[in-house]
Amino acid sequence: RDLEGILKETSGEEEQWICQKYIENPQLIHGYKFDIRQWVLVVDWNPLTVYRWNEPYLRFAASKYDDSLMDDDPFIHLVNNSISKDHPDFYKQNEELCTNGYMWFRQQYQKWLHDTQCTCSEHNYPPVEIPFTCESMGINFDGLTDEQKNDPEALEEMVDAAGEDVQAAEKVDAAGEDAQAGEKVKKSGQGCGESQGDEEATPKKALEKTMKVDSSPSNSHDPTGDAAPQPAAQSPASPASSPQHKPSCPRCPDIYETEVVPQMNNIIAWSLASVMDSVEHRKNSCELFGYDFMLADDNSVYLIEVNSSPAMDYSTRVTAPLVRQVMEDVAKVIVDLPANENPGDSPDTGSWVKLDTGYLPTVTRAMVGARLDVVGKAMNIQTEKAANKKKKKSKKKKKTEEGGDDDGEEEEV
Repeated sequence: RDLEGILKETSGEEEQWICQKYIENPQLIHGYKFDIRQWVLVVDWNPLTVYRWNEPYLRFAASKYDDSLMDDDPFIHLVNNSISKDHPDFYKQNEELCTNGYMWFRQQYQKWLHDTQCTCSEHNYPPVEIPFTCESMGINFDGLTDEQKNDPEALEEMVDAAGEDVQAAEKVDAAGEDAQAGEKVKKSGQGCGESQGDEEATPKKALEKTMKVDSSPSNSHDPTGDAAPQPAAQSPASPASSPQHKPSCPRCPDIYETEVVPQMNNIIAWSLASVMDSVEHRKNSCELFGYDFMLADDNSVYLIEVNSSPAMDYSTRVTAPLVRQVMEDVAKVIVDLPANENPGDSPDTGSWVKLDTGYLPTVTRAMVGARLDVVGKAMNIQTEKAANKKKKKSKKKKKTEEGGDDDGEEEEV
């Protein structure tokens, strides 16, 4: 449907519509379209006080993208979990993305950007660990019932019951890592579709088995115009032992932090500022939003939509630990932060990062429901033309009255 048809279709409706142009050149990962679900916390609208959670996650389409746009299959174009979960392969291991549930942690995307876009001749990209995983938080995802996936309280009971076992496992795991420190990785080309038992070791191993590097031209980004040599497609080894990681070299730029995050921050701030004069805010309250971003193949970030009631269920191995942690971090911002008695301290806000909104213009809030009275004396302001017209009218009336008096006197005589 063309733009003219859309405008004609919506012109007679009373509702307000937003027309979005389809992104024909979306950034693809192994051929799959994706978006970034970013949680945003607004604790005050006047002045605008906003926090962005630093652990967003990626949601993939369930089928590979067709750039001909001839196929309108929702599994190709839509990345919503409510759509992808109905795909027959949703809970199966995807060999290319090295995940099931069609989701990635932010760190996996961060590393993919480096591996596919960094133009450094020699690489120094330090190991990045995923802080919150099912294993690190004591969540046995395979053992979750449908009730526990949709009921936070039911999940908390399961986690609390397994708390002692988790602590014991962490001690054993830490001891094992110390014993293996300095050893080389025995197999740098391990497949990503192995048993789940291997994934349940540590958060670090979850990142080690993130992805295969896609060196296809459609997914490469070269800001200098000179194509950098891309590593061959293979299962990733540990970042610490990767051949391209050389600590003696200058550190590689973090493309996610330098290109993607600033764009998201700017969009979040301006989108909220655009409605802050119409939102009736109550003090000592907050609102959690779910921002959905997509990227073009040149790393341009686009806002798709803002969800006022984002899904907070434990739908995959990615969302289960993140949803649980973000709820704990919300309490740190709205409860612990106001209770901080020493303003000089840097209180713990978890993974919430306060956005700088000082560059936004000041918005005067409309006084909704207020009574407005006009007090004073009316001013009689006339133009010169109106004054002359009134003066002529007054003279004419006076002559008429004088003529009437003469007629009266003649009748009496």
